[in-house]
Amino acid sequence: GCVNTQKIHLLSGIGSGCGYKLVVFSNEEKAKKAYEEYLLFGEETYLYPARDLLFYYADIKGKTLTNRRMEVLRAIAEKKKEEPVTVITTMDAFLDGIISPDEIQKNRIHITGEDTVDLTKLEQDLTALGYERESQIEAPGQFAVRGGIIDVFPLAEEMPVRIELWGDEIDSIRSFDAESQRSIENLDEITIYPAAEMLLSDEVLKKGIKKIQKDRDAAVQKFRDAFLTEEAGRLKQVVTETLENLTEFHDFSAAEHFLRYFYKDVVTFTDYFDTENTLILLDETNRLLEQAQAVETEFRESMEHRLEKGYLLAGQTDLL
Repeated sequence: GCVNTQKIHLLSGIGSGCGYKLVVFSNEEKAKKAYEEYLLFGEETYLYPARDLLFYYADIKGKTLTNRRMEVLRAIAEKKKEEPVTVITTMDAFLDGIISPDEIQKNRIHITGEDTVDLTKLEQDLTALGYERESQIEAPGQFAVRGGIIDVFPLAEEMPVRIELWGDEIDSIRSFDAESQRSIENLDEITIYPAAEMLLSDEVLKKGIKKIQKDRDAAVQKFRDAFLTEEAGRLKQVVTETLENLTEFHDFSAAEHFLRYFYKDVVTFTDYFDTENTLILLDETNRLLEQAQAVETEFRESMEHRLEKGYLLAGQTDLL
């Protein structure tokens, strides 16, 4: 019987003492409004957006969306014991598979002022974490290298970081302003979290590409055997272009559409929370169920059509 503003007040009251609060709404508009209202209570609060499962190829906001999602995953991983974290999201944010929290923790880059650094390896590691190399960094998820200086704009950080090397030793670590290039604060250490939801080491990448190539060749041959030459040609072109982007241009965003080829075991968003210390609130449960079923039905119908026309491989439909 609560109106929306009362729900937020109720959440603040009954959630006292919980390390995590996870609030689920049926659509993005309700979630955004609740998020804006809950910020007034002063707790560490995040809005976790759902990925568009149907139109991910045409998602012009893809990088921004990934940044926001990774910011939330990092906040959950780094939560301090005494500070509660509240995450507000929508039902369809739970439908897609994502890599496990252990994978993200394992792939962080932690650098202290006492470390020695192999610059070439650091560049490779940053690329594998989804960071894009630029001549000069302007936004989160980018890095730049000039001589013995490497600038990194870690995801979910307000300021980029400049690491200066003396040979292979760390000379200094400091935050700086991206526009003026002026130093702001000296740092003892820095932790760089992934800038992408797909983390591809050389080994994982090679194994995944082999699986994709195998499925591509089999599917193309199946179309040809059925005299569907247009579909065969389309599928071969689409998949081959993606593989070229992965291998030649290190565009790992394309890999997100082939998640199961690279990671057999994936998790859902709920697996990031400590179940014994999390309060989950579901708003209008009937509507949540309707939304989940509608998204699933639309997704499966779309995947069937795309499979028939040669726009994707069968393994790409296994995202839910």
